[in-house]
Amino acid sequence: MHFPGVASDTKPDGITVAPEEPMADRRDLHRDGTENRIEGAAEELEGKIRGGVGDAVDDHDEHLKGRAKEMKGKVKKKFGEVQQDIANRDRDRNR
Repeated sequence: MHFPGVASDTKPDGITVAPEEPMADRRDLHRDGTENRIEGAAEELEGKIRGGVGDAVDDHDEHLKGRAKEMKGKVKKKFGEVQQDIANRDRDRNR
């Protein structure tokens, strides 16, 4: 099916699909960024607690596992922030 005035792509099976709107991509990126920030913050907190428990019971391995999880959470949280920044900049540029 083709809609006049709307750019579209034809798939190999002959079905024509209108391309997604950039706004939908921006919303998806912003939503994914929010999810990554929340999940990252939770992992960071879990890692801090696990590392603290490792310190309290003098378990070096548990301490290291906790700190590694904390760092992983920080990276994921920062990645989410970057995703949201990109979505916001794209939104501002298209206003």
